[in-house]
Amino acid sequence: MWGDYNEMHDGYGFGWFAMLVLLLVLVGLAVALLVVFLRSPGRPSGRDSAGSSPGATTGSSEAALILRRRFAAGEIDEDEFRRRMAALSEPA
Repeated sequence: MWGDYNEMHDGYGFGWFAMLVLLLVLVGLAVALLVVFLRSPGRPSGRDSAGSSPGATTGSSEAALILRRRFAAGEIDEDEFRRRMAALSEPA
């Protein structure tokens, strides 16, 4: 009886180590996916020099770029350009 027990469990001593390694790999994968998700490019980082909301700065810089292009193309004059740039730089 006891001889069968020992023979049946021979070779399974490595199983706990393999399970531990698998667990560590899965935890590492979960942490890596979390880091990738939190640093994804489509997600705002929340680190602005102006201290405003992340979307406001991005929108303001795009609007400033459009104003510069319109001014360079001659669609608006200098007074209009300066007035609108001043309005963009005001805190919301």
